[in-house]
Amino acid sequence: MKKILTIILDIIVLGVTWTGIFLIGLHLFGVDPTIVTSGSMYPTIPTGSLCFINTRYPYEDLKVGDIIVFKEPKQKVIHRIIEITETEIHTKGDANHHVDGLPTTRRNYYGKYLYSLPKIGYLIYNLQSTSGKVIFVVTLIFLYTTCYLLNKKKKEVTTKK
Repeated sequence: MKKILTIILDIIVLGVTWTGIFLIGLHLFGVDPTIVTSGSMYPTIPTGSLCFINTRYPYEDLKVGDIIVFKEPKQKVIHRIIEITETEIHTKGDANHHVDGLPTTRRNYYGKYLYSLPKIGYLIYNLQSTSGKVIFVVTLIFLYTTCYLLNKKKKEVTTKK
């Protein structure tokens, strides 16, 4: 039973560690994870999805039909391009009936949508709260400590034989 518990804890710790390394790597290559908090892009991107945005995608290479992220005064918005003019881009959410009131320009363009993972954004969103951060850190400390103690005990038993 202890061996199974050790294996499960090792897998969890490795998973958390590699996920962190993966996210840092994405950031270094200009990919930014963003959480979708509205249903404006449903069904293409459901509410609660974790989206990956290429923040280095050139503004001039965008085409009608691309999904982009742009900054509004208080938030980032993920919508589809429906028209491109000489000076601005017009967007609309797939679930919306009207074109966005704020056109996208080079100044408020953030990046191009790459991919999304449904429902993962809910977890990330909750982890960003103060209580979520505390729970996450305490859980990590518990997991690492438990793995360390189980491995230490295993080495002691092996050494005594």
